[in-house]
Amino acid sequence: MLRVGNSYLSEFIDSILSDAFRNLEFSRDDYKRLLSLLILQKVANNSPTHFYQHIQAFREKILAPLKDKQILIREAAADALSACLIIMQQRENQKKNDFYFEFLERIEELPKDGRNESIHGYLLSINSFLNNSLEFCDSRIEAIYTRIQTYFNTKEPYIKITIIRCWFCPQSQIGLIPVIARFMNTYAH
Repeated sequence: MLRVGNSYLSEFIDSILSDAFRNLEFSRDDYKRLLSLLILQKVANNSPTHFYQHIQAFREKILAPLKDKQILIREAAADALSACLIIMQQRENQKKNDFYFEFLERIEELPKDGRNESIHGYLLSINSFLNNSLEFCDSRIEAIYTRIQTYFNTKEPYIKITIIRCWFCPQSQIGLIPVIARFMNTYAH
């Protein structure tokens, strides 16, 4: 339905996006929040023009699920963020760079509360940025690497997996270290 994109569906898409944002903000039901994130990702992938009209609301609402207590919700939020960043790649440079800069600043605030969930959400977000907006992150990659280095000795397995996940792992995303090593010969060793 999203790919058809005719004018009849425009109101429907706007309605489901509004419901998804409302669920992310107010719902305590994990399944509703997860469903909302999946809807956001699917709309971004299949109807980018409609999604782009709601990109500011997305930027406001995605931070809470990135530090949610449930791993599945954090990972779904990172997948939705990746879909959003792919849409932004296709936009004009100045608007795209402003969006990236403001969004990255807000994401860098996530781990400041010291909770493992927030650190994990931060790492997932940075992974999304590195995989989907590398030209923007290129000048910041050393600072990003220095920051994620502080999490190397964590005892939380899901944080370690996010940092070192390899191409042969069954998860969909590549870990931070392989992504950084792919683009930075200095860190490849």
